[in-house]
Parts: sequence; C-alpha cells; structure tokens
Amino acid sequence: MTFPHLDGRAGKLADALDLPADLAEWLAVTALHSGCFLRSQLQVYFGFAEENRRSPTRIIHKLINKQLITETSLKSLGLLARVTNKAIYRFIGADNIRHRRSASLPLTFRRLLALDYVLDHPHLPWLPTEEEKVACFDQLGIDRAKLPHRVWDNATGHTVRLFANKHPIAVDPRSKQACFVYADSEEKSPQGVLSWRSEHAALWSDLCRLGFRLSIVHASYNLRLEESVSRLFTRWTHQPHSTVSRAEAERELARVQQALRSDDRSELEVYGGFNGALRASAALEERLEEHDNLATYSADYSTWISERILQAVRNPNPSGSHIANA
Repeated sequence: MTFPHLDGRAGKLADALDLPADLAEWLAVTALHSGCFLRSQLQVYFGFAEENRRSPTRIIHKLINKQLITETSLKSLGLLARVTNKAIYRFIGADNIRHRRSASLPLTFRRLLALDYVLDHPHLPWLPTEEEKVACFDQLGIDRAKLPHRVWDNATGHTVRLFANKHPIAVDPRSKQACFVYADSEEKSPQGVLSWRSEHAALWSDLCRLGFRLSIVHASYNLRLEESVSRLFTRWTHQPHSTVSRAEAERELARVQQALRSDDRSELEVYGGFNGALRASAALEERLEEHDNLATYSADYSTWISERILQAVRNPNPSGSHIANA
C-alpha cells in the first residue's frame, strides 16, 4: 500500500529513524491523519491475514521498544496505539499537528475514522495538514474568508485556525475533483454534519463555480446513525439550489431598501414601482432567511461505515483490540 500524498515524507522518516520503508510510511500516514491506530488497521496496511496474530504484535512491540509509540487500553475500544514521539512529527514537517496529545474518546474515534477512510482510499490526493489545505485553495484563487475557520481567545488576542476540525480532504486540481469526508463520532444525531456543511458551504460553492465535482462523504461506525444521515443526504440531493449567493442577495436587498428610503423613482422603476420594490424587499428578506437551507453547490453524497472500528466497538478486548494477542 502506498500513499502518493506523503510526497517523500516517509523516506525522510526512514532515513532519520533507521526504519524499513513500509514501517516509516505507516508511521507517517498515522501521524498525519490521526496520531493513533488500532492493531486491526495496522494489520490491513501490512496485508496480514486475519488469523496471523503474531506479526502485528511484533511490530507494535518493536515500535514501543524504539519509543516511537505507546499503547494503552480503552474499555470501550480495546488497545489503542498512539504515535507520541516528537521526532516523527518534526521529520514529516507536521510539528503543529496536535495528534501527539491524548484526546477525548469522541475525538479519538474521529481520528481513527479519518485514518480508516484514508487507508481504504490511499491513492486520493489527500491534504493532511492545515498548511497544505490552505495552499491548495490559495492556488485555486479561493478567498480565505470562505474557508472554514474557528477563533480562540487567548492572552495575546485571537487565534484563527483554518480547517481546525481536521476532517479528511482530497483535492485534484487537474481532474477537478474534490472529496470532503466528515468523520462522525456522534452516536445519536446528524447534528455535527449539519454544522460541518454550514462551515464548508461557501468553499463548496466556489469549487463548483470553478468546475469541480464534489464528493461529500459521511464516515462513521454507527449503523443507525448512517441510516439517519442517508435520509438527510437524500433530502439534500433533491434540495432546490440557490442561484444567488448570500452576499449578492444582501447587496440587492440593500439596494432596494435604499431606493425605498430615498424614494428614488428611477431605482424604484427597476422593481416595477414602489409597491414592486416593497414586494422585492420582502422576497429578498425571505430568501436570506431560507438561504442556509438552500444549496449553492451540487455534490455526490455517500455514507461509509468503518467495519474495523465497528468490530472493535462490538468486541473490545483490552489485551489486543478485537484481535487476541498470541
């Protein structure tokens, strides 16, 4: 299994830490996309047969002995390996990624889902870091104000992070295809994917304007949640599309309201007179209220279930995930 998007980082890691190429690649991809992994995921990467329980264990022990990872037991999941060595992140140019730090259980599941999806789609042009995502959309000429962002207050002021949720994104400018994956650790409702959609709507709209084909994927390990999201995606697929952006609608509303306030007859005539302008103003206000329920882009929607994480949750084994140690 190879990951073209690593772009030489695995080789640097292999040289720096004196590791076999495949093991260096595994550490690079897990550090970039999750910072943690299950033995079942390692088993898939190395192509070990399901009944081969010794080889994953040997690799885990080797990495632990070299102080590159740690392994802990989670009651609801089984054994979880974490890539904790600072040097790994430094050598792959990902010092700012916080995957080294321990995380809450929902965030851990989100990271595992992200890694699992990447493992099943290794040849997509993934953008694993914030810097790579921003650089990609900068090159496409997309305004950074349209990128999903979050603001944190701190002692020195405000910190703005773009793509702070770190969900997987793959973009191929040559074929004009983009894949956005929502790794959903929520077990009860699709509320998270609704918020995620709102954060990305402006970016998706600009990509469609540039001729990109969008693939939007909901990744989870919960079958009931998948059913709920599938119904939501069906509604989105058949949802009417707005042909006017929110900014354009706001500008038009300001224009018609200014015409009404100033009683500018030439401007009012554009809307069919004073009464027509009143109706246009009311319609624009209603459109703005409903705008968040209208898509300004078209996309292919799909759901994806991680069988590996599903099995680990169903059969948690503190001595070896859902694969017993030998």
